[in-house]
Amino acid sequence: MRKRFRKIQFLLYILLIILLFNGCKSIEFESALIYLHQASEVERAISYLLKALQKQPHDIEAYVILGKAYGMKENFVKMNAAFDSAMALIDTTIKSHKYFKEDIDYLRDEFWCFVFNRGIEHFENNRLADAGMDFGNCIIIDNQRADGYINLALIEEQINNLDSAIVHYEQAFLLDKKNIDLMFYVSNIHRKSRDFEKMIQVMDKVLQADPQQIDAITEKAFTYDHLGKTDEAIIAYQKALQIRPGEPDWQFNLARLYFFDGDYGNAIENFEKVLDKNPDDIETIVLLGDSYFSLGEDIKIELQEISLSDSIEITQEEIELYEKEAKEYFDAAIYYLEHAVELQADDPDVLNMLAIAYSNVGLNDKAEAIFNREEQLQRN
Repeated sequence: MRKRFRKIQFLLYILLIILLFNGCKSIEFESALIYLHQASEVERAISYLLKALQKQPHDIEAYVILGKAYGMKENFVKMNAAFDSAMALIDTTIKSHKYFKEDIDYLRDEFWCFVFNRGIEHFENNRLADAGMDFGNCIIIDNQRADGYINLALIEEQINNLDSAIVHYEQAFLLDKKNIDLMFYVSNIHRKSRDFEKMIQVMDKVLQADPQQIDAITEKAFTYDHLGKTDEAIIAYQKALQIRPGEPDWQFNLARLYFFDGDYGNAIENFEKVLDKNPDDIETIVLLGDSYFSLGEDIKIELQEISLSDSIEITQEEIELYEKEAKEYFDAAIYYLEHAVELQADDPDVLNMLAIAYSNVGLNDKAEAIFNREEQLQRN
């Protein structure tokens, strides 16, 4: 008898430990499970689950079931609150608890997919308000899935709520930084509204994610170029060419910016790289001729200023060096301008520049012939 008593006492002790560990499910919990299987009784199930949690506030399963019930009622804020309460109680060192986490992930995914697909159906049937509500709920259910933000943004675009659409597109990009096209789409929205500064800000966000993203770099370069921000555009084009050397359009734009900024040396260097790939590019040929022509003109102006200055002394030898350098630039200008006339014979600006270049190197007969040609074109 004594040994049997000890065995029974031991078994009762083990049972007590199990009960303390798992806890007995209350009648309220069991009732909630029954009501949860009846669509019309979900509210009653929620009521019983809340009562069950008052008795057993650490019941993970009750919180999971409560979250499911709130999801069935499409109260996704309270669903998440219940799931979060369950997650706070889950001990990752206990193997059985991992199933509760899997259940929560599964339920979230189920509700997300159901609401998302319904939103797509609403959108296809032009029920935009309903679609927007569904995609908004997708974000509430799981705010780490980019598709909810993207589709909500599409709805907001449709109803012309562009500011909010842009916010949601950008949030989607933060969650899916491989989706570069999304940010270019946002950039295009800003382009349509002619908000070029915001275009640059959008590309900066792309470059924060991927500093070598070449399309974002060139988009910035084009935008700075359009805004007349020469220094910033030059830096952007230079960076683009470091990543992809010799790209003719970028090289040309960089050269053109140097040219209009009066940096003819760098302009010439870059224009010549363009011509290496496109020998008959008329615009490049003209601007190369113009660059050399402008360098020659600058030397003439400098020499004239020196000769008129009382404070600067200059020798005849130095004057001859200035004149020689100017002539070299005008000779180079003539080389390109003659080629430009061959390709585009009737451009009056090119003809005029060529005539002046001829005059500066002493080819007066050629200069006069060009001037006569210009007059003939004007008469015609």
